[in-house]
Amino acid sequence: MAEALGVVASAIAVIQISKEVISLCKFYIEALSSDAPTSLRAVLIEVSTLKSMLEGLEFISKCETFTPALQNRLAASDGPIEGCRVAMTALEKLFPKQALQNGQNASKRQKVQATFATLAWPLKQGQIQDLLQQISRLKDGIQLALTTEVTKDIKDIKAVSEEIRCILTGEQRHRIYDWLTSTDPSPIHNRSHKLYEHGTGSWMLRSQYWTDWLASSVRCLWVHGIPGSGKTILASWLIENVQDHCKRVSTESSPCTSAYYYCYFGHHQDEAAPFLRWIITQLSRQAEVVSTLMHDLFKRGGEPSITELFDALEQILQVFSCVYIVIDAVDESSPRDNLLEVIHTLVINQRFSNLQILVTSREYIDIERVMEKVSVSVPMSNELVKQDIRLHVQSILRSNPKFRCWSDDLLIEVEESVSTKAEGM
Repeated sequence: MAEALGVVASAIAVIQISKEVISLCKFYIEALSSDAPTSLRAVLIEVSTLKSMLEGLEFISKCETFTPALQNRLAASDGPIEGCRVAMTALEKLFPKQALQNGQNASKRQKVQATFATLAWPLKQGQIQDLLQQISRLKDGIQLALTTEVTKDIKDIKAVSEEIRCILTGEQRHRIYDWLTSTDPSPIHNRSHKLYEHGTGSWMLRSQYWTDWLASSVRCLWVHGIPGSGKTILASWLIENVQDHCKRVSTESSPCTSAYYYCYFGHHQDEAAPFLRWIITQLSRQAEVVSTLMHDLFKRGGEPSITELFDALEQILQVFSCVYIVIDAVDESSPRDNLLEVIHTLVINQRFSNLQILVTSREYIDIERVMEKVSVSVPMSNELVKQDIRLHVQSILRSNPKFRCWSDDLLIEVEESVSTKAEGM
């Protein structure tokens, strides 16, 4: 019992510091808006996932479901929770707090103060990165301890799933897959990918966003832009690149895969449940299994709830070490509140920690409010895109005989004007 109390007390201490850091991040991100450093969002996401993990750990500890050995390991003075407390304390000290005195009712003057206070932030980038990496490793340590504890349960689940797979014929499994699928987005993917023009979108593969996302350093990317900026075509191309990446890195002992979903206004539906159903189905097909919960839901009949779909997704994710999900055009879900809530849960809930999510949408306030808390923002109008547009325009102007009579100054002016005002289109 004493060990369990030690785990709870240690977790609560880190949770309190996490709340303070999250509050500071949200304040500066809101105050600085588009000028907020990307690292602030990275801190917000990393600390939010740590807080979520420890809150779950606190609850489980109170229920006394851990063995004494696990409790001792977690509550030790050199254990991962204490390490998180030390790292989080150091991280909190890097934030200037003078502008946060009145909490959410920050005046314009306070926001200006926040802007000036954050000018020193770039000088702390090295410390911040080191601390985030340290926190990530400690989270992995906690997760490893928990995984060791529940290995038997997972083996039991896999054993039952394998037993069901052996009992069911291929035709029966496909009948269950077909039942779970309510919307098939593959025709949209095929149409969009046909419209892809070679060379476009390469800016994304050159970006640090993409490198960090593939390496799981960043959990979620939010690609956003104005109508007509090519988000869906970009998504279709990124999906193909993710599939190639998974083929390269996946091994038998560490399987890696991907899945996608396209929202579409023509569906005239709330895309939350169809999205989850499609993703679960695709992962199940790739693993050639039917999870115990999927089998139970199928036998029961009717429409599975979002909670049941979350549980089914959690089960099938145990088969893979990493799963990349691309979901396009979130703004086209009608309504979209439930879908945004689902995305938020998938990013911050530790149950889905092996998910990497990329979301595309138009720039709507309600979407931004959700995504800014859990993702790294990738605007379609950025310097890398402008460089691509400038090179494209330059190539046309220099190669087309119609423009040979134009002066160099005029050509440069057109190149600059088009690339600057195109807004990613």
